[in-house]
Amino acid sequence: MDGGLIVAGEHAAFALSRHPAGNHPVRDLRMCGIAAELLGGGMEQTYVRGRQGYVILHAVGQEALLIVLTTPDAKLGLVFLDVKRRVQELHRIL
Repeated sequence: MDGGLIVAGEHAAFALSRHPAGNHPVRDLRMCGIAAELLGGGMEQTYVRGRQGYVILHAVGQEALLIVLTTPDAKLGLVFLDVKRRVQELHRIL
């Protein structure tokens, strides 16, 4: 994957919240939870575009979340393809 970084971990959202730029993805996670409650379904995937790149959030089952950080010039089609593959791998592991 060119221009992207996959971050996986049990406390990835907590780790991001320590960084000032990480407050936005954490806030967005909360908003996804609120939207899921209102819409009656779970969040599968969302992304946020910023000046310094993208943050892609993808659910892995009910208990895990894959967070991907990219540069602004990342080829999103390739990033989403790689995210899909990694989510499948994580499903098998979990």
